Amino acid sequence: PLSSLFVFILYVYTVTVALVMLIRGVGQKRWEARVIVVVCFISLLVCWILPVIVVGIVVSNNQNLAESAVKVTSYMFEIGLYIYPLSGAFVLGRKNGLNQRQLVNQIKSIEKLSADNLEKEKEKKLLLENQNTELERKVDERTAEVMRQKKEIEVKNKAITDNVTYAQRIQSSILPDIHIVHRSLPQSFILFLPKDIVSGDFYSFALKDEKVLMIAGDCTGHGVSGAFMSMIGSSLLNQIINEKGITKPSDILNQLNRAVIETFRQGESESNDGMDVSICCFDFAKNELQYAGANRPLWMVRKQELQVIKPDKFPIGGLQLARNRDFTNYTLPLLKDDTFYIFTDGYADQFGGAKGKKLMTAKFKEMLLSVQELGMPAQETYLKEYFENWKGENEQVDDVLVIGIRV
Repeated sequence: PLSSLFVFILYVYTVTVALVMLIRGVGQKRWEARVIVVVCFISLLVCWILPVIVVGIVVSNNQNLAESAVKVTSYMFEIGLYIYPLSGAFVLGRKNGLNQRQLVNQIKSIEKLSADNLEKEKEKKLLLENQNTELERKVDERTAEVMRQKKEIEVKNKAITDNVTYAQRIQSSILPDIHIVHRSLPQSFILFLPKDIVSGDFYSFALKDEKVLMIAGDCTGHGVSGAFMSMIGSSLLNQIINEKGITKPSDILNQLNRAVIETFRQGESESNDGMDVSICCFDFAKNELQYAGANRPLWMVRKQELQVIKPDKFPIGGLQLARNRDFTNYTLPLLKDDTFYIFTDGYADQFGGAKGKKLMTAKFKEMLLSVQELGMPAQETYLKEYFENWKGENEQVDDVLVIGIRV
């Protein structure tokens, strides 16, 4: 009975699965589905339809053959049961074989792609090596060219520096000896800080007819061009004072103005080169000071008060050509401990400090008032140190000249 029950359950299960697979496989286009449909149909035909037909025909014709017909149908049932798993094994084997073949083809394709990529990488590597070699060659050539140019520039710079240094010696020889100045003006200092090796600022000193003249000049430009102007200015002043014997500051400026215009032919050319000049003439016999200025003032500190003697607002030469005016002469009485300052604009125009701004004229005035208790050499040291600290890492913007005289 158990065996019959098991066979019955297996039969029902097989038929059910066959029907389900048959229904699911109908209309599918894949070959696996078509095979399953055919197999399920054959399995149903062998397990169910043909046995019923056989038994029905045999029994209806001959009752004695009924038992034989049942045995035949049982064999057909077993055959039907075997058809389904065998067909499943065939489908799985077939599918596995196709998958294996597809996998092999994919592996071959991957290997081919890898070989192609490897070949391309070799080509790229070779191309990069060639490019690097060419680049290194060009770098070497350019480095050699740069080094050659560098040597040429160094040679030229050395020649220029040597020439400028020689020009500095010439300019220094034209400037008056500070020791000679101190003989006539013992309480005095000259703070002279060129921006470059040579300077566009200059100072001049002269003794004429028992009068002491101190002059501060600021020429157009700085460096070599300014130095040429300063040498011309010094030479012209020497002619005016020592050869022509003129000691009145305003007359000196008038003569200097005409000489600069004639020297540079400013009436015929577009040259605007000129200079700002302040001149002090000390007459200790009369105990008085005469002053005249072209764009540069005279500062006098008397009894802790700073007074400004304003200059004429036009320069020597340059734009002065368009103005037909004479310079003004000022006469001031001298009192003991009066201190006078003439200077160029380089000190007050220097950028620096915590905010990188100009020092400015107002701060310069405050500084000079704060050092009046010091002697003149000490004032020079203080002004120089303050200027260097104020400038800091900034570039010096202009030549610096400050002359202080105490009577």
